[in-house]
Amino acid sequence: TMDIASSVQSNSTDDAGGLGASSTLGGSSPKGGSGTSLSNITNWHEQRQRQLDQVTQDAYSLTSPITIPWLRRYRYALDHVTSHAAHDLTACPTIVLLVCTTQEVTNPLETLRALEVPHYLPAQFQNGLWNPANLSRHVLVLHDQVEGPREWDETALRQSLTLTFGSTAALLRINSTAPETAALLAAEEDHDLWNGGGKCGNCLSVTDRANLRKYLANLVTSGILPALEKRLANLNAIVSERKKGVRNVLKSFWRTGKTKEELEQEQQQAAITKGNKTSADGAFVRYRYDTIESQTRLLADTLFLVKDFDNALSTYRLIRDDYKQDKAHGHYASCQEMMALCMHHTDPYGRARDIVSCLENALLSYKKAAEEERAANPDVYAQRSGGGRAPAAPVSTRAATRLCLVLTTSQ
Repeated sequence: TMDIASSVQSNSTDDAGGLGASSTLGGSSPKGGSGTSLSNITNWHEQRQRQLDQVTQDAYSLTSPITIPWLRRYRYALDHVTSHAAHDLTACPTIVLLVCTTQEVTNPLETLRALEVPHYLPAQFQNGLWNPANLSRHVLVLHDQVEGPREWDETALRQSLTLTFGSTAALLRINSTAPETAALLAAEEDHDLWNGGGKCGNCLSVTDRANLRKYLANLVTSGILPALEKRLANLNAIVSERKKGVRNVLKSFWRTGKTKEELEQEQQQAAITKGNKTSADGAFVRYRYDTIESQTRLLADTLFLVKDFDNALSTYRLIRDDYKQDKAHGHYASCQEMMALCMHHTDPYGRARDIVSCLENALLSYKKAAEEERAANPDVYAQRSGGGRAPAAPVSTRAATRLCLVLTTSQ
């Protein structure tokens, strides 16, 4: 479908190049001669321009708006598989929320203590991509009024949670509305608020929803925002000491990229120390969370998330040359992509040339990174017999596809 739309746009562009070009839109150009009036030529030009505008609009509506059902599903799946790549730290969480219910087989306190074990954290915390030591842990216990235990001491459980996990621990009641009443209310509603086909969220009473809203607001103000501020302060101090200043700029001139032997040695050492030393996409974690490259990238991504685009852009520039010298094509491409987005948010017209240059470098580097991934895993990314498509695509190829979709949705 996207190939057809591209062909339509290409034909439209070629047609707009001059009057002598062949037209695929119907209608013929007025022939010159004494009988041709100026008004006929003007009307023909206006009609042709309206047709070209319509073709462009149809092509855009076919490929670009995220309201198309299949495209929304595709974008969601593509964002999901590329959100935890080794070269992207925007998904690195600031807090971890430990949740259990009063229906657990063991005591809720024992369940929460077991969840604190790093083994239950996402794989990125175990393979060295994210730092598990700087996580702020929050505890939430849910009690289901419909299916939960009837005999339980709420006051004692609240006190135990506060003594064990601190003031951030919370206990909430849910599903206070009887299922029969919830079914009647769901039948009267004209929209599916919870997207559950009339079976999810209907047992939440008004009080339940208010308590959930209050808890989430408190979690943002007392949990997420302070953790973000702490992360920014700590990373900014580290990056300022090791990357900024005249001395560090001069040192960067003599910085040499990692050799192939050094990279092989790092991979062998990682395989010895921990067998699963890979990122979520199966690639080797080239920059651990304790390296200055990873810390600088995390600072830049965090600044981008809080919409401080100017400082994020300057921070991406600090790390861009390091990736280029190390020939870390995936990291370099992602850095170029984020720089283009920062400039687009600050001055899309004044920096149009720089934005295009960054995007070209990003796509070229993604191509190089994909070739390296195919060479490193020939069995995984090999084409099918008969010249068919490979069963899987490298992460860099998916990242490049995501970038192209972002470009097509920007008019």
